[in-house]
Amino acid sequence: MVAQGISFLSGLAETLKSPEATAQLVDSIVEKDEQTGETSIKIPIESKETVSNLLNLIGKLFAK
Repeated sequence: MVAQGISFLSGLAETLKSPEATAQLVDSIVEKDEQTGETSIKIPIESKETVSNLLNLIGKLFAK
């Protein structure tokens, strides 16, 4: 999981170097609910367990 995280962050860093690539990323993950007008970020994930593991890892980082 750590390797996947590093790979993700490396790819994200590369994307954020380019304004055009950043705009494409934002367009692909941001959705607006037409009924409520609320905007949210939608990120495809493998499973709920993946999210749980990520949040646990982040919690450990902030606990130090």
